[in-house]
This record gives sequence, C-alpha cells and structure tokens, in this order.
Amino acid sequence: MINFDVVFYRIGILGLVAITLSGCGDTIMPRDPELATTSASVLETSTQLIGSQANAVENSYGQITSSNVKNQVSSTSCQAGSRSACTVPGNSDSIFWNQCRFTSGFIISGGWSEVFSSPAACASASTPLSGGNTVRRKVLNQGFRSTIGSGVLKGARYVVSTAASKTFDGVLQSDAGVYISQSAGVRTLQISALRDQLIGLYGFHYSDVTVTGSVRLSGSLATGTRAIESGDSLISYDNLKKEKRTVIFDGVMWINPNCCYPTQGMVFSSLTRSDGSTASAELDFLNTCGQSTFIDENGVSSTVTLQQCL
Repeated sequence: MINFDVVFYRIGILGLVAITLSGCGDTIMPRDPELATTSASVLETSTQLIGSQANAVENSYGQITSSNVKNQVSSTSCQAGSRSACTVPGNSDSIFWNQCRFTSGFIISGGWSEVFSSPAACASASTPLSGGNTVRRKVLNQGFRSTIGSGVLKGARYVVSTAASKTFDGVLQSDAGVYISQSAGVRTLQISALRDQLIGLYGFHYSDVTVTGSVRLSGSLATGTRAIESGDSLISYDNLKKEKRTVIFDGVMWINPNCCYPTQGMVFSSLTRSDGSTASAELDFLNTCGQSTFIDENGVSSTVTLQQCL
C-alpha cells in the first residue's frame, strides 16, 4: 500500500519552498487523499501555511536559507537564486526554479512573481518586509510544478496555482494571489485562492484542494512572540470529496524561537460534507516542540507528532 502520509508530506515541502520563499520551511498544503482531509492534517497544514508566510516576511524571504532544505538539493541551482532584476515602474520581479532537482528525486519547475508597494521594498527583496510595505505573490504561467522522480507515483505532478478557478460549489475564486500588508506591527495575510493538485502520469487526480482566507499576525519567531489573531480563519475546499472546512485559530503562538511549530493555542475545524452533514475537530499545540493533542470528530483524543516543518 502506498504510504500517502510520506508522499504528500514530501511534495508539500516542495510546494512550500516555491510559493512562500521561506527562511524556515513548512508545507503549503500537503494532501493525503484519505488522511489529509480528515481534520488533523488540515488543521496542521493550515497553521503551517500561515507560519511559512510569516517566515517569508520575517526573514530574508527571497532566498532559501534553511540548511535542511539545502541538504535536499542535489545541485546549487536551487540555492543560487534566479530572481530577476526589479522592474521599475511596476516594482516587480520574478523567480524561476529552472528544473532544479532534489536528492529525493523531485524536479522543480515553474516560478512566481512578486509585486511590491515601493521601489525600495522591491530593491530590498532579500531583506525582511518592513514598515508599511506590501507584497503580492502569484504563481507564474501554468503553476509551480514538482515532478516525482521515483516510486509508485513516478511521473506524477504536484501543481500549485494562484490562477482564478472555481471551487466544487461553483464559486469563482480570484487570481489575486497571496497578499501581505503591514500596519502598526500587524501583518495581514490574504489568500485569494491557493490551489494544489496531485495529478498522476495519465491525468488521474489524487488530490485537488483550494485554500482561501485572511489572517493577521504579530510578533516574530525569533523573539518567541509570533501570534495569529484569535478568531481569524481559513477555508479549505476539497474539490474531489466536495467538502468544505472552516479552520479557526485560537491563541496560536510560536513562543519557542528554536521551534518552527506553534507551542501554544489551538485550531478548530468545522466540516460540511456534500450530503449536508457536519462535524468538528480540534488540534491543541503543546509546550513540547512538535507535539499536539488531536480531538477527532467523535471526541476521541490522541497525541499527534507534528511533521509539517523543515
């Protein structure tokens, strides 16, 4: 049997690196067609999506700085940076992966664009976003793509896109991409539509999920003060199962500067299925780095070791 937990976790890592430009990696939304949509993974991946975007503006967000990421790259092509010169007027640049290869066999192609609010912010793209500057990121062309090089899913493609598309309920999500703004120390992350799909060699869709929503962040990981505003939420659409989850954050904080996982707070999931039935679940982050308590739809509690962070 295919271990989809491992497969989707690994390709999720690549998706993260492409769209978040993270200094401390997490995953975008890794998908397990049977497990990742059963709340625990959705709750964790939603949190780590926000964490990765926070890293992208707290650190040198135009570079791959995580040593763990570098160790998985078999050549320097992914590390050297393929950022274009800043275009003025327009305050924009673009970044491409140029078919770089990870040691695990994944091949990365495609790229993304960044549009900044000022020439100074664009010219300083290798430093943390500061002041009242903003940045909007979009995946270019047909989307970021990572191709699986070996194993039972050899030839399958993990595709990340910010293009306009409809969710399973017929709602058209815009192509505005991922937008980060800042005001008085609070960073607002707006995701118009971040869609990820795992597509087999012959076109079979293993996964098709769209994420939208807006959350506010304050503080930083380095100071142990990063926090998600309580009550903010993301919505995850499983376009194959026709299920919609609202993910709500409550008191989530990264209080350990040496841990890329939250160690305080909880995340709630409210699920609506295609037949109209509903369910809820909860993930509580523990003080021990990488540990959490998951309470499933039946109220059963279990300890979960978090995985979605480099």
